[in-house]
Amino acid sequence: MNQYIIESTRFIEELESKYGMMRKLTGTIGKWFNPNLRLFFDCENTNISKCADKVYSTSNPDSLIVFFIVQSKDGYQLRDSRFKNIYDQNLSLMIERFHKVLEPSIKFGLQMGNLIYIECVGYGAVIKE
Repeated sequence: MNQYIIESTRFIEELESKYGMMRKLTGTIGKWFNPNLRLFFDCENTNISKCADKVYSTSNPDSLIVFFIVQSKDGYQLRDSRFKNIYDQNLSLMIERFHKVLEPSIKFGLQMGNLIYIECVGYGAVIKE
């Protein structure tokens, strides 16, 4: 196993050591996390590193999933947002577009609900085969 890829539960524990116990208002998170790519993913074979590279290099994923930390009056939350790939971009371009175009809208929307966007912690992808 690649020494840089860890189980997602371990990464969530690291987040909780930083922020305290968090409510998880998110869908399914992949079993594995690649800190270099900031990618959550699942893998059915033994070469986990190859799985991460395959997900990240997918030329046309169905959707991008962004995982982020939010602060509310009750503490911290792990949330996600999903973005349909309407421009037929690869995952890397979708992530770049999220940070340039969509992230400010997410922050504003959360502020309207008295929530504070703290940080993006990673990404996932919905891949239809």
